[in-house]
Amino acid sequence: MWKAAPRLGGTAPQPWHKHLSRRFTHETIVREAGGNTDFLLSLKPELVYVLSQMWISFDKGTKNESSQHAEQWIWYLGKTCLLVDSKRGEDSLVEKVWRPWRNLVQAEYPDLQLKEKPCPHDSVVCGRMRWLKSRWRTAKAA
Repeated sequence: MWKAAPRLGGTAPQPWHKHLSRRFTHETIVREAGGNTDFLLSLKPELVYVLSQMWISFDKGTKNESSQHAEQWIWYLGKTCLLVDSKRGEDSLVEKVWRPWRNLVQAEYPDLQLKEKPCPHDSVVCGRMRWLKSRWRTAKAA
């Protein structure tokens, strides 16, 4: 996960998802779950779920550039960082991987109200429900 930080720089602005310069073994394992069942079952169910949702959000973002997919990517990435790294502070995955992505997405979509840090107490269900409610309010207001 340490190598999942966005690749920043370049002369022309790019969509958020173009800043991922590497592909990962865990990405392939989660995407091709059928051949990796024993391994996946040995992991925490919440980790498997958030990894799966994180890569689904990323894939959707590459096909349909929208703040919705970027916001989901950030939420699931933050939850993944918290689940796999117990460190807090400057050397944590949250600071080295999640925060640069969060800042990148926030710059691309300034109207998003992204948290300053992922919340360890957010459950996947609660986070998803908050996201759905915010989308419902936005659609209702339009």
